[in-house]
Amino acid sequence: SLGGFGDGDDDTRDLDDKALRANFDAIDTDGSGAISAAELQQAINASSANASLDPDSVRSMMDAADTDGDGMIDFGEYRRVIRGEDADGPKEASNRPSGGDA
Repeated sequence: SLGGFGDGDDDTRDLDDKALRANFDAIDTDGSGAISAAELQQAINASSANASLDPDSVRSMMDAADTDGDGMIDFGEYRRVIRGEDADGPKEASNRPSGGDA
């Protein structure tokens, strides 16, 4: 399993951070702390369910997950994707006044 990364496994939304970290680390084969497009492609190729996914689809997955635009997927970005969270955080929190920190 890819820890929910495009493998259609809805159960991964319930994984705790420890399980998510283990899945992330399995994809991050060079131990850099971030998933590269090559590592994601390698993980997808190893998954029989998605073995035919083309490089353009992998790039689209990377682009969707890479919210800071550095070309890599860090653990926070990975966790948001797997849990289906909004990159900007909960909607109700983003609409609240800042509390006078201006």
